Amino acid sequence: MKLVRGTNVYPRAVEGIVREFSNVEEFQLHLTREGHFDRIALRVEPAPGTSDEAWADMAERLAKSLAEAHEGLRFEVERAGEGELPRFELKARRTVDERDTPIGG
Repeated sequence: MKLVRGTNVYPRAVEGIVREFSNVEEFQLHLTREGHFDRIALRVEPAPGTSDEAWADMAERLAKSLAEAHEGLRFEVERAGEGELPRFELKARRTVDERDTPIGG
């Protein structure tokens, strides 16, 4: 579980929502901090051949579904390029939390 702006975010719950979208090839939850503000982004690699129009529709629906499941928390849905996100054969590690990383390291 991750705490983002006072809201509990469960990566498995996020995955459950994302997997409802058949044209998602891979995804990654990316947490950063800008100043004192936590940012949560969902990087999504759409299936090959996904048009810009289909992507825009899917991104909007994903953001809405994630917000509804997480007390209105705003997820930024970002398009990743084909093959850009890592693949995992065993237990997925799709959450990257850089909020506690020291500057420069």
